[in-house]
Amino acid sequence: MKSLRHSIYLLLASIHFALIILYNLHSILSEHGQYPLERFVRIVNGIPLIRQYLIWSGTETVYGFFAPSVGSQHILLLYTNDKNEVVSYPIFSSKKGRFRYVSFLAQLDDRLRDTDTLLQSYGKALLKGLVKQYEKRPDAKQIKLLELYVAIQATLAEPLARLRYKRIYHLSL
Repeated sequence: MKSLRHSIYLLLASIHFALIILYNLHSILSEHGQYPLERFVRIVNGIPLIRQYLIWSGTETVYGFFAPSVGSQHILLLYTNDKNEVVSYPIFSSKKGRFRYVSFLAQLDDRLRDTDTLLQSYGKALLKGLVKQYEKRPDAKQIKLLELYVAIQATLAEPLARLRYKRIYHLSL
């Protein structure tokens, strides 16, 4: 009986660590524009019990779960009529708000890159909603264009390379 209980604990611990490794590898690779684990992550997310466990344990939040002050890999730029004028938005009054915004941009990136057109539409609707919220401010300027960029990290081949950004989404309003 004791060996059975030990085997169950070992199995559950192995599954837990495998899920942590899976989500962290997926996060790191996707930040470099590579998605070899995307299909497998979707299969794992499709299993309700595992999906609930991932949410409950915080495993799917990847490295941000362990270091909530990690900066965003994403930049959202809002432009007025003149492409040279970038609107500085949003201004946050708390760390929690800033953290939620960083998380929002990462989720938005996932939605906009998804092959499912419904999820893409959802991402576009979120962006338009963000612009509408901004335009409610008394000092707001009318937004005509927005672009979402992701930082391309240095590689082992070029460890001292300049930080570069790749435009992953463009929306004219």
